[in-house]
Amino acid sequence: MSLKNIFFLSFLLLSISACVSNTASNKTITLPYWYLNSTNVDAYNFYGTSSSYSLEVAKNQALKNVSAYLSVEISSKTDITKTSSNKNYNKSVVQNIISKTKKLQFKNAKIIKSVFLDNKYYVLVQINRAKLFDEHYNRLETLNTNITSKLQEENKSILAKIKNISSLEKQLKEAKDLAYILYAIKNDFNYKKEIKKHNLILNEKSTLISKINISIHSKTKAYKDELSSFFNKNDYKISKPSNVQVQITSAINHSKYKAWFISKANISLKISSGNKILSTHVFNLVGRSSSSFKNSDVSSSLAFKKALLARGINKILFTK
Repeated sequence: MSLKNIFFLSFLLLSISACVSNTASNKTITLPYWYLNSTNVDAYNFYGTSSSYSLEVAKNQALKNVSAYLSVEISSKTDITKTSSNKNYNKSVVQNIISKTKKLQFKNAKIIKSVFLDNKYYVLVQINRAKLFDEHYNRLETLNTNITSKLQEENKSILAKIKNISSLEKQLKEAKDLAYILYAIKNDFNYKKEIKKHNLILNEKSTLISKINISIHSKTKAYKDELSSFFNKNDYKISKPSNVQVQITSAINHSKYKAWFISKANISLKISSGNKILSTHVFNLVGRSSSSFKNSDVSSSLAFKKALLARGINKILFTK
């Protein structure tokens, strides 16, 4: 075959390839009407659409779209953004609810329409509103029963009541979150009544805390100051006469390693009310400085601050 013929065949093959490619690129996909015009909700169901190369992925993404719709309902139609004058607090509350909504489990979800086009699955999922509401309402009822039962326990002392309510805080928070979610599912649900009920319980804790006066006894001012600050930030007062007493016992061992000044601190806390010991804690901490033992002592007090925050106010007060 001559060189001329070879060039001609090559040109012909390239032309055919270009035509095929151009035809493929001009191919249009007609998506179904139900996919393009789906509603988010009607009186009985929620709906979500999505597409993916995997049927399961398409379904899961469609369910995420339903969750996103519910999040918007909560943000726009409830007073969740007006629960506090603190903008940062409001932002945190809203973000938490949205996060919870995104994690909703849709046990009754089903694909009611699907089509396979151009190597992709296009799906329409349906979730029954009544069934979804019942699932989450049953969980709220369980929480409310547990909370009521716990609050009915006989607690004579103020601290015992504070401890009791503190142990319920996670359940109270979950119940409040569920109230908002239930409203998004069913707009005639009285979420404000539920929120008010749980806020009253938390407000009672604040009232009880205001009746507590704490005194702190320590030979080391830095540790006393850090503990005082810790209690204050959790709304507990440091004052006398006190109904809660804290004894700090500390021992500091100084050493030097290369260029480092090191303070190894052993700190013991004993918290009591009258003759009753509420809790005891031991902290073994290390402070370091490149300049002096005085600064390494300061470093150990900062380590004490972090240790207090890590344990939290409830453990510090009530865990032996």
